[in-house]
Amino acid sequence: MSNTNDLVLHLKLDTIIPDADNQRVRSAFLSENVSALSENISASTESQYSVHGSPQVVSDEHFGSCFIFDGRQDYIEIPNSEDINFATNQDFTVASWIKIAKEQPFKTNGDNDIIEKWNGSGGYPYVIRYIPDNQTICAARYDGSNNPSITTTTKLNSEQFYHIAFVKEGSKLRLYLDGHEENSTDDTTQSQTQNDSPLYLARRGGSNEAYANYFAGTIAHLRIYKKALSPEEIKQDINDNLTAIAAFNLAYPLDFDLYEGDNKESIIFIENDTKGEELVFEIQNDTTEGITLPAKSGAVSQNNYHFELRFRPDTLSPKSLQQLALKPQSNWSMSSPVTQADGIVSLYFLTTNTTLSANEVVTLTLPNVSASAAGGARTTRVEFLCPEFTYQGETLTHYYREKKLSVIDHRGKKNIPLHVSFVGSNRILNDGTTTNKLTLRIVNVLKDKSIPLIPDSKGDNASKFIISFDIQEEGQNKDWALGTTSQVQGIGIQGTDFRLTARHIEEWKIVKETQGESPTWTITNQNEENVELRQEQGIELIVSNILSSLPSGQTNLYIRYENIPGYWDGTFICTIEKSPILFDERGKVGMGITPGTEQLKVKGDTAITGKFSLGQLIANYDSGWFDVEINKNYKKEHNLGTFLLVTQILFKDTNGRIWDAKTTLRRVNDGDFPNSYCGYYLLMPDHNTFDFATAGQAVFAADNTSTYGPERKSQRFTKGSYRIFAWRIGATLNE
Repeated sequence: MSNTNDLVLHLKLDTIIPDADNQRVRSAFLSENVSALSENISASTESQYSVHGSPQVVSDEHFGSCFIFDGRQDYIEIPNSEDINFATNQDFTVASWIKIAKEQPFKTNGDNDIIEKWNGSGGYPYVIRYIPDNQTICAARYDGSNNPSITTTTKLNSEQFYHIAFVKEGSKLRLYLDGHEENSTDDTTQSQTQNDSPLYLARRGGSNEAYANYFAGTIAHLRIYKKALSPEEIKQDINDNLTAIAAFNLAYPLDFDLYEGDNKESIIFIENDTKGEELVFEIQNDTTEGITLPAKSGAVSQNNYHFELRFRPDTLSPKSLQQLALKPQSNWSMSSPVTQADGIVSLYFLTTNTTLSANEVVTLTLPNVSASAAGGARTTRVEFLCPEFTYQGETLTHYYREKKLSVIDHRGKKNIPLHVSFVGSNRILNDGTTTNKLTLRIVNVLKDKSIPLIPDSKGDNASKFIISFDIQEEGQNKDWALGTTSQVQGIGIQGTDFRLTARHIEEWKIVKETQGESPTWTITNQNEENVELRQEQGIELIVSNILSSLPSGQTNLYIRYENIPGYWDGTFICTIEKSPILFDERGKVGMGITPGTEQLKVKGDTAITGKFSLGQLIANYDSGWFDVEINKNYKKEHNLGTFLLVTQILFKDTNGRIWDAKTTLRRVNDGDFPNSYCGYYLLMPDHNTFDFATAGQAVFAADNTSTYGPERKSQRFTKGSYRIFAWRIGATLNE
């Protein structure tokens, strides 16, 4: 049972292909480009399937890899075609795997659009949408008047893959979830359902962003058929995905690596000399079974090869293109670099060994490799292709993998005369609720020379500082990270000139990027003249809204610098300390709280054992009490002398007036009272007395109606808790 002849569109959504300054989807096709097999695709048609925003290709245990969309700006646009633009009476099936993100950032209109053949105008042949309030999937058609729709009865969990199939069969519309029919309804459309809108994935079409309805989540294997699939045929597609894809793509039987040096870093250098560096190219069989390559003879060429290694335009230097050759390796040969019409450079490899044994790694060396200076320091992609091989008895074609390659500038001096450090404290409070702020300064330490910069207008060639942090992703346990992904994404960075009063903050441009492995902030200079860091001057960065709930300890802030004329690219590392104790530039200390005006500010319950002295303590007037814990009973026979001496008290009475005790609170001598209790009294200048209240609670209370004169009253201090109703109290406690 095969549906190949009725399959008009198939997007695997497992790879992004760079295309000059754009990106496109791999392994997409329309029926006019195929005869029977879905992989026979022309490059010209495939290039029209545009990737917008920065959707990521992520590894997945079911599909090997698939697309994840952020729900803010990521989507795919497929040009309109009659093959995917169904009329009122045409049968069809639209099916895909989806995984819904935990949070949908776009909340405006009540739905997030997964598959949308509509730009907001006229009718549409089909749409599939997620309804977050109900956690359901809705599929619908529209002819301008009639809008039949069906919704799943099952509530979908986030972060779980589901197979969705929307089927039109005659006058019926059916919605399947994981191969089982969830719901059906009559197709009441009568007028035009066709439109000229592109097909959109992860958003609705049209220019009005208020109705874009971006979808956050994962999409894999979109299929559109020009027929109504039966339940058995839908289950066949599901089984095909979960067997062949899981067994093959998950394992990725062939992989590769390209690196320089003992640290195996995927980097290539822009250098002053012409020698270049050695790059190591590894081809790996990552399975426990052999892989068989087709037998080939003759010289290696772009028409006769087993493997192809592709570099994007302007990645390799002109000198490398002239002298690049394979270091002699038995049974292996490599072509000279071949520059394609679009500027892509290909290296073709041929081997006489037609079998890659289980877990075998072939190591090839490419000497004299250097990067082109045209694009400056940057991150690029290198692609690995194998046109055909046999694995587990199945012949596989058009195999493709890609990896990132960092281009590093090694022209000029190795050590750059910059000083990078925090101003003041490098500590943040890691209680999970407090937002912290740090000040970072980048300064030219030369006393007689400026450091030139390349302005932002030069694009990739611009001088830049790139800030990043270690993050803890969901499901990970990284005590050394600054915070979770969402916590770090919430950080803000603003810049201004340091010691440059004649210039202004708009000089520095800071661009935040949250789509990579870790959020980054790229800082460039927007001036067009005298673009430089003058001697003993630089940039000051305010890093704000820092939130962390991770354990106390040290974490790193990374400042990478690139394309600074006369100096190598490199990285500074500044240590941030996550701690429950903070101090500021004034020497003020906060425990569990940001330092205030006091020398010490404490948030939360506090227990003090042993002797202690207090100079001035600010009571929390919100609660109205200052708590004192007495751990012993104190009587006259203890002969302890003074154990509580209040040097200044400010009280707030019931009328809101603040009283300043000019006379100190004094200890009452044992002989002053017949019962010989230890006690205290306080006389105000106008003879209004603040005195102890009843037993069990030592409370100072204002009584403006009574005049006690020199009368003394006392309260015995027994073991327990005592509360002083005070605005400000200074005290010394000696046991």
